[in-house]
Amino acid sequence: MSSCTLCQPFGQLLQERNAISDESLLVSVIIPTLNSSRTLAMCLRSIRQQTHKRIEFLIVDGASSDNTVEIANKCGAIVERTSIRNRSVQRNLGVLHANGELLLFVDSDEVLHPNFVEDCVRQVARERLDGLFVPTIDTGSSYFGKSRCLGDLIQISLSSEIHISNSALRFCSKRLFIDVDGYDDKLVIGEDAVLELTAIGRGFKLGRCNYPVLHYGVEGLGNILMKKFSYGKVFGKYEEKANTLDLSPKMKYIQAGFFFIKNFVKCREYTRHILGYVIVKAIEFSGLALGSFFGQFSGKS
Repeated sequence: MSSCTLCQPFGQLLQERNAISDESLLVSVIIPTLNSSRTLAMCLRSIRQQTHKRIEFLIVDGASSDNTVEIANKCGAIVERTSIRNRSVQRNLGVLHANGELLLFVDSDEVLHPNFVEDCVRQVARERLDGLFVPTIDTGSSYFGKSRCLGDLIQISLSSEIHISNSALRFCSKRLFIDVDGYDDKLVIGEDAVLELTAIGRGFKLGRCNYPVLHYGVEGLGNILMKKFSYGKVFGKYEEKANTLDLSPKMKYIQAGFFFIKNFVKCREYTRHILGYVIVKAIEFSGLALGSFFGQFSGKS
């Protein structure tokens, strides 16, 4: 067991430093980028508009060929560059340059509510926590883009669970991140699950953010299929790593189809997107299954 599990939770340490207020805590927002010009300005704008003002945002760019770096510089971000195009490597590199005691990991196609960081800092400091699970809502501008969010909205209704299927441990103290050895840079899928399962296993005290992150990911059924196909090809590496960890915390949330059918009524305004949601999920599953098959096949050759 790590010696850090015997320490006080980060939030408790903060409370004992009477001179330090929530507002004085520096949060380092780390954003990996790769040809992210489509959404980066929107992402950075949402960070600049946070009600918590002590924020530094670090862009770790994986050799973009578009104007991603130019956009980051114009928005006043600290920019680090690497030739390695790997989200885990980029995030770990960002932490090396981070000055904040608290870390927030955001992707370049995501948008935050203005009170997001303030709420996270307050929870960690006042509830004596080491980190927070952050729920994500997949959305977009097209019909199928908007259809993707239906399942995420239903998952968020599981308010009694801090860890739901569309969430990840993305707000945490730097000492938690260092104790779990950061993200596994050998993984390109499931790296967040491995990090959070390790944190749970080492006894860190965790909560759940009250505000979801809006994710404006790829749209179009063909693009969704190819993205999941690429993930499926490397899923075996994540599965191998996950088998060495205790997966029971990951399985707390309800996955049964009946749960979703029962709770569709909570999202009446999305009624016309139910068919789209079913189609998108079928495409995602097909992409993962095909990718996994080809990954296993190529691994044997």
